[in-house]
Amino acid sequence: MFALVASDTLFVKVDDITRDEFVRHGLPPFIREAGWGRRTVFSCHTVSVGALEASAALCEWARKGIDAAARAAAAKRKPAARKTIPLDSRAGLTHQTRASE
Repeated sequence: MFALVASDTLFVKVDDITRDEFVRHGLPPFIREAGWGRRTVFSCHTVSVGALEASAALCEWARKGIDAAARAAAAKRKPAARKTIPLDSRAGLTHQTRASE
């Protein structure tokens, strides 16, 4: 997910690389009131009103969200773990390595 709309407001995904730029422009994060006074701050910030009125500017902010989402997805992917399993010792082999399923 690179963006969301809540309460008629567009929010774009941010990460450690892009968050400072949103904060510098005074663009607040998406905050969800969770009841009992608890609040959850999400890694999405609003875009400027000017960007909503200019397609080129909106594309720039959207690209920042797409890039942040791509980096987050890449960080979640991990290489497959390798397992060592015993083979039939009569075949002259004692172990084989294969990718985990």
